[in-house]
Amino acid sequence: MDGKIVGKYIAARSIYADSFTAGELQTAWNGITDYIQLKNGELQVFNTSDQLVSKFNYNGEHFYRDGTYVGKIGTNKWSSNAAHKGLVFDLEYTGKYMAWCYQKTSGASSYTTMLCFSQGNSIYTEQGLHLGCDFYGEWNTLYNIKLSGVSSGGYSAFTERSQSS
Repeated sequence: MDGKIVGKYIAARSIYADSFTAGELQTAWNGITDYIQLKNGELQVFNTSDQLVSKFNYNGEHFYRDGTYVGKIGTNKWSSNAAHKGLVFDLEYTGKYMAWCYQKTSGASSYTTMLCFSQGNSIYTEQGLHLGCDFYGEWNTLYNIKLSGVSSGGYSAFTERSQSS
């Protein structure tokens, strides 16, 4: 073997042992850092104020902001058919929005929102998906769409009026 014990650390390519318990691994790992901890079967990340920022467990990656749980990225099954499994972005009720953003210039102090789901009276007044950029359908068809407030080429779209008999 090419490993050697130096103080409380082991330098080796491989470690061979008859027994090594998770508790020993957790104790060793947690002794290295206060910010990344192994606890209760989870990898937990804390900020410098000892607030939980995220944790990874069998359900996925869970996210917290200022002590508030906002949601997770993980896997799930469709509620009406457990055979349908997929990747989910679950926003908790305490989370106000999910957004796709990008940095317009190198070193910009903020990100520009391209697509955002917002709860009502949060980021936007209306609950729903909000675009912050042009949308290209690549000649695919939109189905079951009700349009409101549409204009094209400077002209407003037709608005149906109720007709009296």
